[in-house]
Amino acid sequence: MDRIIGEILIVVCILTILNNHRNYILIIMSLELILISISYLFIYYSIMYDDIIGIINTLFILVIGAAETAIGLTLLYYM
Repeated sequence: MDRIIGEILIVVCILTILNNHRNYILIIMSLELILISISYLFIYYSIMYDDIIGIINTLFILVIGAAETAIGLTLLYYM
C-alpha cells in the first residue's frame, strides 16, 4: 500500500507538469513533489530490503530539492 501512494504521487505530478506549460511555479512545485515521492520510495525499499543505500540516495535527493526550492523562491521574488 505504501508503494502505491508514492507511485500515484509521481503520476499525478507528471500529469500536472504536462497540463501546465505556462505556470512555472506550479511546475517547480510538481518537480519538488516528484523528488519527495521518489525519496519516499527509496526509503520504503531501503527498509524493505534492509539496505542503507536508499537512505543515502534520499539525502542527496533532498539536497537537490533544497536547491530547486531556492530557485523557485528567486523566481517568485523577481516576478
